[in-house]
Amino acid sequence: MEEFKKLPIAIKKADLPIGCSKKIFSYEYYKLLIESNRKRLRTAFEKRNSLVNLEFLEILHEKTRLNGALDIRKLLTDSNRTGFFDYSDRLSCSETHTRGYTYIVSLDKGLTATEKLLILKKDIFEALLYLEKSSSPLEKFAISDYIKNALLTILNALLSQEKIGKFDFGNEEYQNVRTRLIDATMTAVEFHYQFFFKTDDSICFEKNFREELFQLIGYLEKKSAKRYGRIEGSALSRPEASHPLVIFYSSMKLLFFCPNIETIIGLPSGGTELALVTGLNYKRYYGFCPEIILFPLSLHSAKDVYGEQAVLNFDKIKTFWEKHKTSLSERTVLVCDDNSSTGKTLQYLLDSVEQYLQKGKIIFSVAEADIIRTLIDRNNPKRKYIANPMLFEHSVSVLPVSSYIQPKSDLKEIQERREIIRYHRQKLKTAKSKVDEIYHEIFISAAEENTADVIEKIDKKFILDNFHGTKLSNFYATPIELKNVQYPSVEHAYQHQKFSEEALEASAPSIHDEIVEAMRARGYGAAIIDVRSLFTDPTFNAGNIKIVADILRKHGLGRSDWARLRVKTMIELLLCKFSKSEMRQALVSTGHHYLIEGNDWNDFLWGFCRGHGKNLMGRILMNLRERYRNDIEF
Repeated sequence: MEEFKKLPIAIKKADLPIGCSKKIFSYEYYKLLIESNRKRLRTAFEKRNSLVNLEFLEILHEKTRLNGALDIRKLLTDSNRTGFFDYSDRLSCSETHTRGYTYIVSLDKGLTATEKLLILKKDIFEALLYLEKSSSPLEKFAISDYIKNALLTILNALLSQEKIGKFDFGNEEYQNVRTRLIDATMTAVEFHYQFFFKTDDSICFEKNFREELFQLIGYLEKKSAKRYGRIEGSALSRPEASHPLVIFYSSMKLLFFCPNIETIIGLPSGGTELALVTGLNYKRYYGFCPEIILFPLSLHSAKDVYGEQAVLNFDKIKTFWEKHKTSLSERTVLVCDDNSSTGKTLQYLLDSVEQYLQKGKIIFSVAEADIIRTLIDRNNPKRKYIANPMLFEHSVSVLPVSSYIQPKSDLKEIQERREIIRYHRQKLKTAKSKVDEIYHEIFISAAEENTADVIEKIDKKFILDNFHGTKLSNFYATPIELKNVQYPSVEHAYQHQKFSEEALEASAPSIHDEIVEAMRARGYGAAIIDVRSLFTDPTFNAGNIKIVADILRKHGLGRSDWARLRVKTMIELLLCKFSKSEMRQALVSTGHHYLIEGNDWNDFLWGFCRGHGKNLMGRILMNLRERYRNDIEF
């Protein structure tokens, strides 16, 4: 291994030492390394008369799944359960393990950020309530996992904008929320991991913790509802080494064998929990917590959220490190992450931070040796880089990766994606309407296939990605009846459903004036007497009604439950539209073309833009087309 110390973190395969031993890149080598690290940890626990609760660790070893879910059927009886897990969506589809749909909802690609936040918020506040009722340490551990997970997911979503250099140092409100949310998440992490230790001083949540979370989540909810600069649903995703034993063992390995750490850099979303747990464990053992810096940097995940905008440059990154240079200079700095196969992200970080270290020292550590993907990359001529084996020196687990089913996919994520699909399939079985059926079918579709992946495999001549001016467009002028009201188009009806009649009736005169001015700028000169009448006026086009709705929502008149209703509302409207033979024929005539709501206005929910998007509109249309083609009764 000595020869690799002089090489970069991300090694160009062409620069590999000619005589490098094949065993350095073998699965067997790393398996032995992991076993050695685990054995050294166990010895350290015993020699130091450790505070670690070894009995608790054994329980987790025996009763947890690959993704860290607990088998509560074997751990908790009806007599020592409070009722938190009576809500079936919190359990696996088999209803035997924790970390069910609500826990992994951030991975459901069909939902908006607002919808995900509502579910995570429910988990947080109900978990806090049931923690007060519980007397079982194991149940408290299982319940607190939901608080920890939700807050980590929310924190990583807030920080996601920083992955493309939007650090917002001048935004006092953002920086305040950022600091407070990190503190709140650290409190939740500390509560959860206290069960790994023998201690008489149990950690509790302060009385004002609920109010603090209510305010912080409220900030995220407002940000997710914005039309521009909002948090995207894909930002609310936390794919990291979240098995509690992996996180705990990794932090303790660093604690015992790198005792002089003064600054910890965590890389959200992969390294957030590991950085916080490591800092807290240093505090527990050594009486001080190293300074923790969360620096969102992921060359891969940023593209999933921001597409082509996910381009970093050193000038933007430099502004971040200028703010933290005193935390780096002459210090021993630990950079921790969940895993890495090419080392490119960590190499990028090192290149950007190296000038600020001066006499300082930097240590890199990943929790799980990503050796399977490394081996795949090593044998793939298209992959130019491979991770330096030194990165895995402190690893305590081998990342479970699929080599055959879905090559290079994290098995934990595959398992969780299947859980989401099973959830929607179960709901589909009990669906009480066609709208509900289609709703769950398109969400299954979104979980099973990524639009970008499908496009790569299909000849472009079999893709229809522009509905503008066609009968497939929601703007197409064809009368729609909903709840006994006639609308000029689907768009008119859809925009109207965003508001209650009471809210529209109570809209202030100043809002009315703003709408009039906006319409004049678009060449609409007719008098506007009642805003409500615009939604049913056939002379008022769909483009204008969309702008009117945006103005009304900007002033807070939109329905608070709209995020929950929007997809089913759209399905209902499209069922009305395509119930007409002319419209139905236009849809069926698209044959087997893959339908995409292509756009250039950053609609990632209904459409596909700049290489990514959920394309729910295209999925609904293809679902209806298949039903009409097969003459399914409506």
